[in-house]
Amino acid sequence: MYRRTTPPAQNRVRVTLAVMRMGAVVGIVALLFTPLLTLSLEQHKKPVIALLIDTSSSMNITDKTVNRRESVLDLLNSGGLKDISRDLDIRYYSFDHEAVEFYPEKTDSLHSNGEGTDIASAIRSAVEKAKDYSLRNIILVSDGIYNLGENPVKTAEELGVPVMAIGVGDPAPQRDALISNIQANEIAYAGITIPVTVSIRSSGYSGAAAEVILTADSIMLDSQVIQLPENNRERSVTFDYTPAEAGTRKLQIEISSRENEITTLNNRREFFIKVLESKINILIAAGRPNQDYAFLKRTLEKNENFSVTGFVQKPGGYYYEVSDEIARELGSFHLFILVDFPAGEDHDNVAQAIRQEITANKKPVMYIRGESLSAGQLQRFSDIVSVKGFVNQGGLEEVYLRLTKSAFEHPVFRISDDPGENAAMWEKMPPVFTAGAVPVPADTAGIMGRIDAVRTIRSGFAADTPLLFLNRIDERKSLFFNMYNLWRWKLMALRDADITGLYDTLMKNCVRWLVNREDSKLFRVAANKEFYQNGEQVVVNVQVYTENYDPVDDAEVHVSVRKSGVTLNRILQSFGDGNYTAAMEILEPGEYSIDGEALRGNRMLGRDSCEFAIGEYSIEMLKTAMDSTLLSQVASVSGGRYFNLREAGELSAQLDRNPEVVYKKIDIEIWNKTWLLAAIILLLCMEWFVRKRLGML
Repeated sequence: MYRRTTPPAQNRVRVTLAVMRMGAVVGIVALLFTPLLTLSLEQHKKPVIALLIDTSSSMNITDKTVNRRESVLDLLNSGGLKDISRDLDIRYYSFDHEAVEFYPEKTDSLHSNGEGTDIASAIRSAVEKAKDYSLRNIILVSDGIYNLGENPVKTAEELGVPVMAIGVGDPAPQRDALISNIQANEIAYAGITIPVTVSIRSSGYSGAAAEVILTADSIMLDSQVIQLPENNRERSVTFDYTPAEAGTRKLQIEISSRENEITTLNNRREFFIKVLESKINILIAAGRPNQDYAFLKRTLEKNENFSVTGFVQKPGGYYYEVSDEIARELGSFHLFILVDFPAGEDHDNVAQAIRQEITANKKPVMYIRGESLSAGQLQRFSDIVSVKGFVNQGGLEEVYLRLTKSAFEHPVFRISDDPGENAAMWEKMPPVFTAGAVPVPADTAGIMGRIDAVRTIRSGFAADTPLLFLNRIDERKSLFFNMYNLWRWKLMALRDADITGLYDTLMKNCVRWLVNREDSKLFRVAANKEFYQNGEQVVVNVQVYTENYDPVDDAEVHVSVRKSGVTLNRILQSFGDGNYTAAMEILEPGEYSIDGEALRGNRMLGRDSCEFAIGEYSIEMLKTAMDSTLLSQVASVSGGRYFNLREAGELSAQLDRNPEVVYKKIDIEIWNKTWLLAAIILLLCMEWFVRKRLGML
């Protein structure tokens, strides 16, 4: 190649042309044989260490003369922890109920005010955030007092990252007297006395006298003097509390402070009791003596929250037990249950008086039919119980109930919180009876149950015959049982332990749903609890429905949480079926109100409000001594080591400092590069240009 040229050329020209030609040929070969260039790289990275700093309220405790928070700040600013960052990649986190990353230059901004400690969550969070790195160790700086989440020993063992735990505080029992627990009903009734049992725990004050005081709405109600127990043991004291009127009552238990107590923040504890005006007053009226009346009355009477009155109609239109006093006080009843009532004449006009009370005051009503139900019998109550007519079908027959899909989502028929278990329980229910005159539900009624055509052996009734329906009209509710002998659900169910309590729970659910007017609202705002302990998270729940009680999932829902001039605004996220939820950040103690509204386009769907309260007592003060045992266990099961503050200087030598070696292989497809094709063309063009200038053939 270019050994001889025409015309002859100098050697350097011939060599240059040969190089150009060879370069182009090599490039073409590279395109044809697709060569691959592989490069192997070795990279050294600093090992990653997660440093977790406990910033819960218990870290503000002063043990004898040393404050725990100040000890932590001294540790962070000391040379020991600073030196380890030279050849280690340290990620800094503060934690109480959750872990938050912070900058080491801003350690003075660490405030120990968290109202709960979740060590397990902090360890898990550190591991998850370093999942793309080689996390070698976790340095846990804490007093070991955890009161939220799972056991950190279990978590540390499961995750397998060595934890170097540094205990902050004094593990010896501290001189302290505190309120460890309060037992009291969350709901009480005006004028009815309830017990309030208080547990007192103390250490370092064995046998000393202390006064325990009960106050309600800042008024002292009672006090008792007790001798404090020894060695961190407990002693109980019981108060009798009789609320005078309905409403939310704020009560407080306080124990007198002692000299040299480590803290007095746990000497006072607030709690709240919701006081109702009275028990739920229920009137059961039966058209004739029957077992459904007897079983229902006996079941409801067992519930301490229900006050049950009943009477039975005699043949001829008079009554066995009704008195003039009952007739005059129909307004005191919250719920009317009619069992095959009225039957025949009503000489005392009791049925008419009941109808007037229900319609005038929008009282809820539950109706259980009898064998001889007829249009004439229900003439006074048909509109109240949502019956618009009757259809004559089969005779007296034994039938099984089949709940509709909507019934399984309704609170009345939710016997178990587990959907599968709930459906299985209803499937096992014994048969009941219905008879010829079949009521036709009103158009606005919701059908909750029909005849189960598969299990009912012989039936002269249509397969879609309604056996259960309910309605809500203008905040008044009704529930209709188009079946009788419901007592069989209680008596015959005793043979199957899975459904033994279904009848009792069902009847309780019926009463609760019927008398609850709050869930008749189309727009409802509520906190997930009425009363919270300090440090608990508040969750706001909202439900939105149309006028036909269909759920609305595309509304724009706004809520405002207010306390003493401070307002937090939130837009809630829809979770389907008309439900909207927002979790608030940890709020300060006090009484709050929630105002909410829902918009659909420019249309206002509704407004509602509610209240909740957060007590001042902190779970952080239930235990004050540093838990060195727990920290030692966390370190041991994870393959780490426990240090007290004096030994923290030894920590550096225990850390895994071996750099992480990362091998990386890079494959380069030479043939698949644009520059290669460009180089081939350039070389060929240059060769042609030189040949042309020299006049070569």
